[in-house]
Amino acid sequence: MNGRQGMGSILRFLRDTTYRNRLRRAREHALLCLFPRRCAFCGGVTVPRALLCGDCEGKAEAVFCAPRCLRCGRVLADCVCAQKERALPVLSVFSYHSAARGFLLRMKFHGEPGWAPSLGYAMADRLCTLRLAGDAAELRAWLFCAVPMTKRQERARGFNQSRLLAGYAAAWLGAAFMPGMLTKRCETKVQHGLPAEEREQNVAGAYAVPEAALVRGRKIVLCDDVTTTGATLRACAAQLLAAGAAEVVCLTFLETKLEASGVSHGAYTIPQ
Repeated sequence: MNGRQGMGSILRFLRDTTYRNRLRRAREHALLCLFPRRCAFCGGVTVPRALLCGDCEGKAEAVFCAPRCLRCGRVLADCVCAQKERALPVLSVFSYHSAARGFLLRMKFHGEPGWAPSLGYAMADRLCTLRLAGDAAELRAWLFCAVPMTKRQERARGFNQSRLLAGYAAAWLGAAFMPGMLTKRCETKVQHGLPAEEREQNVAGAYAVPEAALVRGRKIVLCDDVTTTGATLRACAAQLLAAGAAEVVCLTFLETKLEASGVSHGAYTIPQ
């Protein structure tokens, strides 16, 4: 066998679907050995593809959030944007006002980034379950990115929690993750301390897409840790769509219920 034939055999082997599936399962197994799945409610180790442990599955608070539209604020089933323009869906795993919040807060404010794999895997599972962006095989062709921080913000915390979640969600699905797809150009006020109308103004012009060629024509999953009014996600999605993205789906671990947060939700639009 000459060198060209040998290289051809190797390439055929690498293109073989069975081989790729085995490689993906081996990668998943390695990730789970290093970062065991943990129950999103009690924190105990659970079986590889289970989001909740057996003890927590029947709890009333373990309720998934309904997908909603970030343009009108309604659940997608009642979206009023469908006839006028394509809805911008946000998919969240749990309510912020459930026990799952504790693990995100431990990661975000108490220096425990080790929670990121389990929370990121949960986001990937939710995306596949809802199938709003296609099946798992199709999702591997999507690009994952995260809401960015400024360098000062990231230095202060030590990491960008949204970037960690996006990276693990992408890894779980075998999809590409591009952490530099979006950048944050300026400092902004903390969103959770602002009323809804000021949140839009606070993040206006704060985000940018450095290389539009990497975005053009691609389907993108935009990840963040929490959404309330969706102002930050809309600002980021607007830049991605302006850069030529074919579609944007937003994915978060928690969703704050507006009535519980004291923030009213008006009608919003994304610049076309």
